[in-house]
Amino acid sequence: MLAPTSLADCYPAAVEQITELNATIRPLVTHTFSLSSYARALAVAASPEALKVHVDPASN
Repeated sequence: MLAPTSLADCYPAAVEQITELNATIRPLVTHTFSLSSYARALAVAASPEALKVHVDPASN
């Protein structure tokens, strides 16, 4: 891939890289919490049982 010539040219490459990274990271998520349960999410994140904790603001 050639170097982008403008900021607008960076977006497709950035989206592709984020998509690939998300596919790599997603299996590492061990716990998912709603935003209303953020206190519990922080407690679990600090515990040895959690690898990666995800707080989903769209979840109830």
